[in-house]
Amino acid sequence: MQLLISNEQQETAVGEEICSLIEEALRDVLAGEPDGPVSRVIRDREAEVSLVLVDDVRMESLNRQYRDIAGTTDVLSFSMLDEDGEEGALFPPEQVAAPVPEAEVLLGDIVISVPRALSQSARFGNSFQTEMIFLAVHGMLHLLGYDDETESGAARMMERTRQVMDRLGLGAGRDA
Repeated sequence: MQLLISNEQQETAVGEEICSLIEEALRDVLAGEPDGPVSRVIRDREAEVSLVLVDDVRMESLNRQYRDIAGTTDVLSFSMLDEDGEEGALFPPEQVAAPVPEAEVLLGDIVISVPRALSQSARFGNSFQTEMIFLAVHGMLHLLGYDDETESGAARMMERTRQVMDRLGLGAGRDA
């Protein structure tokens, strides 16, 4: 998996250690989904994910633009796959070429509000590093088709998040 990180905020330093652990966590998430719809698309190809770190002003703008919700949020995910995990979600099937076996699969973008992660880390008793990884894992699960809009979906996401966090030696530190 290739992780492209773009830090577009200046409020809080996000070090290489956090970025490396996020990449390890996202690789773990992807490896833990061998039978999911996305694994059928990826097969032997490399997946690409973009992680964008923003401030609350930018996150509020994205939240309003894409979810029609006023105010900021901690993490947003923008999948490049459709609800069945197929490529070309943004284009009709007749406009999408057959996947090239060696080509990367663009899974999508994860956007994290760094100031929100910092404030949530204090609220939940986590380190900033743990909260950043937690949010990245949460965003990656959304890219893979997980949904937390129902109680059962949220429970499934939290369980999967805890599995990844435990493997990294980090407790999730919270229930949602």
